[in-house]
Amino acid sequence: MKIKEFQLINKISTLYDTEEEILNALLKHLSEENPNITLNEAKEKINTFDQYSKFKNCDSIIQKFKIGGVEFGLIPDFDDMKVAEFLDIDSYDKTLDDIHKLMAVLFRPVTSTLNGKYNIEGYQGSETYSEVMRDVDVHIYHNVVNFFSALYIQLLEVDTNTSTKNKKK
Repeated sequence: MKIKEFQLINKISTLYDTEEEILNALLKHLSEENPNITLNEAKEKINTFDQYSKFKNCDSIIQKFKIGGVEFGLIPDFDDMKVAEFLDIDSYDKTLDDIHKLMAVLFRPVTSTLNGKYNIEGYQGSETYSEVMRDVDVHIYHNVVNFFSALYIQLLEVDTNTSTKNKKK
């Protein structure tokens, strides 16, 4: 499922109150988008959305992927992140409507690779690649978000354990 499909299904699901209304609206949209879609194919898309809507633990991260023949890479060193990148990440991680913009900050074209390390294009704003990111598999978005969520939880646990040990001393 592409990011744009995930966003659309999410938007439709927020417009209706009951599961039946949501399902009917989703089926109507999917059939308008593709008149030849089978009921099983439509159910599969809806089930995929449901699976991605639930938090999944993730212990590895997708650092690079290709779309349209271009290899995109995740920011290789978050310690070297620019203030503009940080501010955009902070503003785009609040709603599913902006996940394509968030992905355009986190992933940019790889400019060079050497010994397993890579560099990416400099940041010029999310609008440069945000439309391209709408066609990225939503699995990549969920992978990176779930990885950082799991990392954040681990850091909180370490911080809590350290604080508890220091109080006992």
